[in-house]
Amino acid sequence: MEKIMDQNNSKIANEESLTFFGRITAGVSHEVNNVNAIIRELAGLMEDLLYGAEQTGQINTEKFKEIVVKILEQTKRGEKNIKRLNRFSHSVDDPRKLVNLNDLINDISDLSRRFARLKHVSLVSDQADNTCEVHTSPFLLQYAIFTCIDLLINSSDEYGTIALSFSENGDHFDVRISGEIKKENEQNPEREDLVRRLMNELNGRYIQEKDDEENDVLVLKLPKENGNLH
Repeated sequence: MEKIMDQNNSKIANEESLTFFGRITAGVSHEVNNVNAIIRELAGLMEDLLYGAEQTGQINTEKFKEIVVKILEQTKRGEKNIKRLNRFSHSVDDPRKLVNLNDLINDISDLSRRFARLKHVSLVSDQADNTCEVHTSPFLLQYAIFTCIDLLINSSDEYGTIALSFSENGDHFDVRISGEIKKENEQNPEREDLVRRLMNELNGRYIQEKDDEENDVLVLKLPKENGNLH
């Protein structure tokens, strides 16, 4: 972690970055624990069925098949979480690399979904039809996107929706995170300052705007090449 910050000559405090890294890691750990808990429950059910079969001499094969299917579903879910966490962990390996925006946005939205779910907020992401690649810091970009998501999660009403999307716009990409910032939460100087600093590190810009439905949209403008949007 310190290596990428030193290589970037970053102004982002290591403590802030470690907090983000820790929150993501803890979130995935909770998801993996949930998977293990469900598998334990299914294993217990199989034990009960086996005990019943020993007493009656009859095996309910359909029940066993149903349990096996559920166990396989949970193991796939666990594998997906671990792979996602592994990719996130390696995002600090290189200060700058070629990044597929589709994959990155899909990963950070999945990693953030648990935080939204705890606040009863839906988090959705739109995938682009074409492959869009950009040279950037995957860790800092995910950090900026997550900070925007977190800002909107903590401002949204229950059962609100936060949407992620991105589009190509001339010499840059626009990553858009839309939701609702309630009036009592309009001022978020610390978080917004953090996003601005992160985007400065990425040679990009951060702005707020409204969409056609008057939703709040946090826009991260990211240069395609090594240029600077300032």
